[in-house]
Amino acid sequence: LHYRRASATVAFGATQPLITRGNAPTATFPVGPGATRIKPMDRDPVRTAFDAVYDGDPRLGRTYDQAIRSRATLLAAVNQDMEQSARGAPGPQGFTGDARRAAQMMQADPNLRLVFFQLGGWDTHVNQGGANGQLANHLKPLGEALAAFHTTLGRVWHDTVVLVVSEFGRTARENGDHGTDHGHGNVHWLLGGPVAGARVYGDWAGLAEDALYQKRDLPVTTDFRSVIDLILDAHFRVDPPLRQQVLPGFTSDHKNILNLFT
Repeated sequence: LHYRRASATVAFGATQPLITRGNAPTATFPVGPGATRIKPMDRDPVRTAFDAVYDGDPRLGRTYDQAIRSRATLLAAVNQDMEQSARGAPGPQGFTGDARRAAQMMQADPNLRLVFFQLGGWDTHVNQGGANGQLANHLKPLGEALAAFHTTLGRVWHDTVVLVVSEFGRTARENGDHGTDHGHGNVHWLLGGPVAGARVYGDWAGLAEDALYQKRDLPVTTDFRSVIDLILDAHFRVDPPLRQQVLPGFTSDHKNILNLFT
C-alpha cells in the first residue's frame, strides 16, 4: 500500500484481484517474462485507433488513459533494467524482478497509491519441510523480493506500507504426509518506513496443545480487518465513513496493534 495524494492502482497477476474491482481505475499487468512481451496496444496504429474510440467518453476515457500511462511506465522501467543487465548486472527473475519493476513504477509515477501482487504455491499438504524444504523454498524468494522492493524504492520507502497476507493459515499440528492442512489463525507481515517493526503484535500463547484452537490450530487473536482498517486510518488518513465502504459492518478494534505505526 503506497501513500500518495492522487489515485491510481496497479495489480500484478494473471487476473484482476477482487479487492480492486471498484469504480477506481486499475491497470493489470502479467508477472514474470510476460510483463515484457510486446502487446498489440504497444503498436502505434492500434494505439491511435483506441485513442479515438475512448476520446469522447469522460469516464472510460479516464480509465483508459490511466492504463496507458501505467503501461508506458512499466515498459520504461523494464527497458532500463535490461540496459543495466547488459552491463553485467543480473537480470530480474521471478517475483524479485516483478517487485523491482513495481518499485520503479512507484518512483516514476507519483499517482500510484496501491500496488497488488498475487502469489500461489503455499498449499503445503505434503512434505512441507522446516528450515529446508518446500515451504522454505517459497519463503526465500518472497523475502528476497521484499528486500529488492525496499532497496529499489529508495526514499519512497519512507512513505510506503507493505502488507503480506494469506487467505488462510496452516495447522500447527503436522499431518500424516509430513505437511500441514488448512488452518485457522494466520500471521500478517507488515513492513515499511512508518511501521514500528521488529516485534510481534497481538497475543501469543505459544504452541502447546492446550493453547491451540481445537488442539491443532493457532487461535485468532486479532481480526485481520483491524490491520487493514488501521492502515487506512493511520497511513491513508481515511475518515471512518469511507473506511466503512472498504470494510462494511466492521467496528474498529485496534487494541492489539495500537502502537503499530511510528
